[in-house]
Amino acid sequence: MGNQVEAGVGQKIAWSLLVVCSLGLLQWVPFLVVAIKRGLRRDWLAFGAFAFVSMVTAIWGGVTANSDDDQPLLGFVLIGVMGTAVVLIWVWLFNRPAVKADAVQPSAPSGRDFLT
Repeated sequence: MGNQVEAGVGQKIAWSLLVVCSLGLLQWVPFLVVAIKRGLRRDWLAFGAFAFVSMVTAIWGGVTANSDDDQPLLGFVLIGVMGTAVVLIWVWLFNRPAVKADAVQPSAPSGRDFLT
């Protein structure tokens, strides 16, 4: 199933702040970190999608920077993609941290398992 990439609340807040404070330009970074650590195809696809969207919005913003008309669609796209990245960071990207008691305490056999 791949390696576990755990993140607590503080790490999720830090990754979310990176996405929001960079205005979506660095939204691909947490997905790259997880893709390198876990190496799953879905993680690489998520990284590729967010890297592509970052490049497209940066080029779109650069091309329309000198025009006189406003670009509300670009703003909506940026806000939507940043919101999607933050939700995925909190819900899908990282595993929950394991409880230390689970790793330290041996599991007791149940029923007749220890006799066979």
